[in-house]
Amino acid sequence: DERKMLAGRRDLTTDCIYTIDPVDAKDHDDAVSVEKNHNGYRLGVHIADVSAYVDEGSALDREALVRGNSVYLPGTVIHMLPEVLSSDICSLRPDRKRLTHSVFIEYDKTGKALSWEIADTVISSKARLAYEQVQAFFDGEKVAAIPRDVGQNLMIARELADLLTKRRFSEGSLDFDLPESKIILNEKGEAVELGNRVRLESHRLVEEFMLAANRAVALQVFRLGQPFLYRVHDRPDQEKAEAFSYLMSRLGQKFPVSPNLKPIHFARFLKSVAKLPEADFINELLLRSMKKAVYQRENIGHFGLAFSHYTHFTSPIRRYPDLLVHRLLRHLKHGQYPLALARRVADVIDTVGDHCSETERTAETAERQAIKIKQAAYMAGHIGEEYDGVVSGVTPHGFFVRLTRLGAEGMVRLSSLNDDYYLYDEKHYLISGRRTARTFRLGDVV
Repeated sequence: DERKMLAGRRDLTTDCIYTIDPVDAKDHDDAVSVEKNHNGYRLGVHIADVSAYVDEGSALDREALVRGNSVYLPGTVIHMLPEVLSSDICSLRPDRKRLTHSVFIEYDKTGKALSWEIADTVISSKARLAYEQVQAFFDGEKVAAIPRDVGQNLMIARELADLLTKRRFSEGSLDFDLPESKIILNEKGEAVELGNRVRLESHRLVEEFMLAANRAVALQVFRLGQPFLYRVHDRPDQEKAEAFSYLMSRLGQKFPVSPNLKPIHFARFLKSVAKLPEADFINELLLRSMKKAVYQRENIGHFGLAFSHYTHFTSPIRRYPDLLVHRLLRHLKHGQYPLALARRVADVIDTVGDHCSETERTAETAERQAIKIKQAAYMAGHIGEEYDGVVSGVTPHGFFVRLTRLGAEGMVRLSSLNDDYYLYDEKHYLISGRRTARTFRLGDVV
């Protein structure tokens, strides 16, 4: 019954709200709107209200929890929720009334958050945009698919996103701008092209707004003093930080380590190496030396983002923790959980947090393996060709090389180098020829 579903919701169907996603996306779970006012800016982040359709404890809900998240593999998606929900009923498609959970944030002219509120809303998206379209629009091209009012809104959004990015980086937030594998498949699912995804300004804009919404929601609940599911990232292990520092000294870089390392120290270091040919590689080594972000009830902040409070709220179609966060917010309408829920809420949060941290790791591993399989199959058709790459690992048996343009990685075995007898130098992360003194060192361009 539509009347019942819309009851008590704020009607935003006439507002200038739009989605920005990858070209081939079908599950649009976030929409945005930005306006200027006398204070500065007002940002609206509108998230598909999946909790209105998936009842807690239902068979659908139990299956979604088991899966924990959607899994994105080359050419296919294993959905957390049935496609009729993820790609249609919950998806924020243009010109359709859709139930949403919105966060409104007021900013001053410097991009400092002044206040925020969370509301149950109903929207009707005015445009379904792709990152590439928005980027072309920012670059001054005429894009027919972008209505005039949406275009004006995008220019204000661009201003605000720029302020937020600068502010976030000045506070020490880390920007691991690592190349992401891009694999183009034909109808048979065979890789016909490999490369790296280009990170556009339009990607960063959406990312910035999602970070802001997640942060505001986490702060809101933290201030209420109620148990909640946070997305946390612990500070790096002293031992691992020292190992990274040693590795950098071998690459001719200085990374000082102290017991009270802060995100800003890492951020400054990343900035100092950003122009080097092996910058991507150093980024990756630093990322490997850090802990993994997890879901848990105890808020220890997010080291990588340099946020004191953070949660996941913006993707309930593809992540179960976000769905739980939406439900918790709904129960917190009056500042605290109803008695029956208050008794068990800690257990629910702990169970979901542990399980979904695990399913996320499994999904990441599967994704990495699937990409490697597609890359290997593609490279099998290019044996004998020459490519540029970077030495990405050194072992007693040989060294790994990552191809710069294609992103594929493979091992060069010492037994295949027949111009000399090569020795492994563990301390210096290099392999050297006994006679020719030819070396292959970690980070070398080959």
